[in-house]
Amino acid sequence: MRNIYISDTGKDEQDGLTSKTPIRSWARYLKIKSGNDNLVLMGNPETILQRLHTEIEKRNQQQSDQA
Repeated sequence: MRNIYISDTGKDEQDGLTSKTPIRSWARYLKIKSGNDNLVLMGNPETILQRLHTEIEKRNQQQSDQA
């Protein structure tokens, strides 16, 4: 199992595999995840979770609109 780091200040161009190279978006996480990865939230968990929740809801709505 590996850690994938996500942060409000992360960049999706990074690999997310260290605390110095966190990613920002759920979409990027979905692209790089494999198997049983551990998601590590860096910074304020409440703001990160709210932002990710909003991103996931938007993605779900777009998929539902396309169906």
